[in-house]
Order: sequence, then C-alpha cells, then structure tokens
Amino acid sequence: MSSIFQQKTKIIEIIMRIDRIVKLQNEKGISDAILNRECELNHSSMYDWKRGRTKPSAEAIIKIARYFGVTSDYLLGLSDNPHGYNTP
Repeated sequence: MSSIFQQKTKIIEIIMRIDRIVKLQNEKGISDAILNRECELNHSSMYDWKRGRTKPSAEAIIKIARYFGVTSDYLLGLSDNPHGYNTP
C-alpha cells in the first residue's frame, strides 16, 4: 500500500513541475512537438512527463527555461517569479 502511495506522490510532483511548462506553452501557443524540437528533447518528452512516465532532467529544465526566458527555479516551483528574485 505504501508503495502505491509513493508512486502516486511522485506522479503528482512531476505534474506540479510541468504545469508551469504547459502554462508557458499555452501562453505562447507552442505545441509539445515544437517545444521538443526547439529544446532538442526526445520527441515524446512532454507526452511522457504529462503522464508521469518520466520526469524532466536538469538539462531539460535548463533548456526549457532558456527557451521561454524564465528561471529554472520558476519551472521547478521554487519561485513564483518567472524572471528571478531581483526583477522589478
């Protein structure tokens, strides 16, 4: 029982991490395929992340943050400011 709970918790954590990526995609009108291509990710990366099959690597988070012009802390949910702590 504990193992199932841990798996569900991990999936929720992954979904929470990618919700900001999805939000940025929607704001910019960027599809999963375009994001994967532009950030040089595997063609199924976003699909797999959204379904909790895998989670974004640190390298992927950095590439996506650079692509959208936001901080990796924002994508990871460590900051609510997409452009950094010192941005007015």
